[in-house]
Amino acid sequence: MATTPGAFAVLVGAGVSAEAGVPSGGEILRLTKRKLYATANPSSSEPSEDDLAEWLRSEGLSDLGYSALLEAALPIDQTRRDFVAGFFSGRSPGPAHVALARLAERGLVRTIVTTNFDHLIEDALTARGLPFVMVSDDAGLETAPHRETAPIFLVKAHGDAGQLTIRNTPQEVETLDPRMTDELKEIAERHGVISLGYAGRDGAINGALRKTSPRFGLYWLTRPSGTTAQAEALVAQASGKIISRSGAGDFLAELERRVSGWLSDPSGGMTAHLVRSRTITALERGSPVALAELLKTERDAFVRTTHRAVTAAAEAQVGPEIDTERMARLDGELSSALERRLASLLPLIQHDHRTFIRGELPWLGELADQSWTTPAHPYAAFGYAPRLLGWMLLYACGAMATREHSFDLAKALWSQRADRGATPMPAIKLGAAAELAGALELSYMGKRAEVSGVGAA
Repeated sequence: MATTPGAFAVLVGAGVSAEAGVPSGGEILRLTKRKLYATANPSSSEPSEDDLAEWLRSEGLSDLGYSALLEAALPIDQTRRDFVAGFFSGRSPGPAHVALARLAERGLVRTIVTTNFDHLIEDALTARGLPFVMVSDDAGLETAPHRETAPIFLVKAHGDAGQLTIRNTPQEVETLDPRMTDELKEIAERHGVISLGYAGRDGAINGALRKTSPRFGLYWLTRPSGTTAQAEALVAQASGKIISRSGAGDFLAELERRVSGWLSDPSGGMTAHLVRSRTITALERGSPVALAELLKTERDAFVRTTHRAVTAAAEAQVGPEIDTERMARLDGELSSALERRLASLLPLIQHDHRTFIRGELPWLGELADQSWTTPAHPYAAFGYAPRLLGWMLLYACGAMATREHSFDLAKALWSQRADRGATPMPAIKLGAAAELAGALELSYMGKRAEVSGVGAA
């Protein structure tokens, strides 16, 4: 996404609107059927589900599509519009809609496909002043500017509430109009696809994805509770990836932070994966000069990237009110830098203790002793950022040393001094020394750790 802006299309399903409080398509269909029953039987009490189904069959309405059912319930156009609009009245874009609009504003996402017929995506785009082209049927595709020339291209595959071109029943979503079907296939062929809040049950979109392989891969967001069988089959067919997160808003915010971290990297996008591969290659080849140069580059890049990110955040911080969007971007930039630095440190813990202890550990101690001069602000944490980052790296290295049973490194980490050499730097210190001794009771190895030298023994 960072290196090829616009390469990914985002598929937005009902789960995203549900996060914003919008009823599902199934719920809207159920309420519409009850509205139709109440219109025909004004003196009757609320029917049970079985009574409602029997009445629909007796009236020959069971097989109607949603738009036809809606027209039967409410023959007047404006009445139908008001009825449908009532489901979305007072709803505002949720976190996922807002995050998606931010990605679109930065040019990272230009194509959005949704099964929802509410206007929350449009509202989020409009709130940021972003022009877009929206199509919801074959007629719209016939007359709209082509997707490649549109600033943002929004496809509402199941129709639009404002135009009353709504597909909602299971039969309706099994197929789409020919031009819409071709458009979805073409989008999948030319883009990667990120699926958010979409269950994959409807035959039309499912079929469009199944008949082609997204060019840049298929990424399917799911909640920890799991995915549908249809989604799992689609992901397997496309050799895609399932991503488990608590919600679409959290995922998109994380994605935006990671992209920001990549784009802020002055070395042109050295990923943690690439750094790790190069570090391991240098270790395998037994090339100390190449390894030393790589480690120096990574040390310098970490300080340069994090210092610039923290300084920019401090300059943008005006008064005591926290700019949450700016701080979220800072979190992403620092997280990316930490991941990249660890990618060169952790292989040393696994394969080259000597280089780690002699070269990298003193640097970590120095980092954890630094402070930066930043613009005036009410938060001391900006100035102390290198110390916090140094401690995070030391904690992570201590965790890896423990995982590898590398107690020589654990001892070295414990003994590393900071605060201008006055105090040991216990990178694995979790609290008071007595609590630490209990936390490090490694009974599964048949050993017990005893801690002394800091505070009470």
